[in-house]
Amino acid sequence: MRSCEIGRRRHASNKSVTVLAVRVGPIQSLLPFSFVLACGGTSTHQDPGGASAGAGAISGASSISAGAGGLSGGAGVDAGGACNEPAGVVPDLAPFEPPPIGALGAYHVTFRNRCAQTVWPAYGPSGGLDESVIDTQLWLPMSPASDRTVTVYGGVREIGFWGRTGCSFDQDGKGSCETGECGGFICPFVLGNFPANATIFDLEGGFQGGYNLGLHVEGASCGSHECSANLESCGEASGVKNACGRTIACSDICSASTACCTRPGCDSGGVAQGDATDDLVVTFCP
Repeated sequence: MRSCEIGRRRHASNKSVTVLAVRVGPIQSLLPFSFVLACGGTSTHQDPGGASAGAGAISGASSISAGAGGLSGGAGVDAGGACNEPAGVVPDLAPFEPPPIGALGAYHVTFRNRCAQTVWPAYGPSGGLDESVIDTQLWLPMSPASDRTVTVYGGVREIGFWGRTGCSFDQDGKGSCETGECGGFICPFVLGNFPANATIFDLEGGFQGGYNLGLHVEGASCGSHECSANLESCGEASGVKNACGRTIACSDICSASTACCTRPGCDSGGVAQGDATDDLVVTFCP
């Protein structure tokens, strides 16, 4: 993973090109990536499929570039001393079969990646009554400047979203992430399985106190919530550093204070009881 300070952007000349192969049913398309591998660089990418495509097999035949050095895995350091994103592939996804829309209905979540690095979205239950089923395209990596919309079916909205960085997986989904790690490409649906070193927004409880990326969550019935902090303020005991020695995450960014990441969850008091929830927009690095 490249080590980058929040909000820091600059162009770099060290580039590599990766081609992402995505197969939906019998159709395969090649989507070009252009990653700038030095810290703070920019990149361009069109996200595979954009909005959720519902049923259909997703192939993980693509690889994620690790930089000019042709790394086989793990973070590397380029000639300029910046940390590259780890190498890996996009694991295969089984065909997604949408469940019937029941009494609890369904809503959409649009993820927007405005970071200068790849982000792997994730979610998990925060309450024992939640049985949300989400389109599996949620788990696919998002390159900078890409958007994706998925459908959430049912559940009682006791659920939290976050982004993972520095991830490296094999074709079977085995691997790990530098921040936001949850146990695999697809996080186990385990109550309270939230990583300590990620910016997590729980629809009921709000931000959880950890931090890796700026995060903004907004919806008509949820209100507007944002957590943007300076990782340099993270204490030594709660900081997570990458291979280049830069702080990339913090397990207690606000030191139990609400000064930088407010705790309240969605404004609707009935969210946890399963009342209707409007669509949400989740933005990484707003």
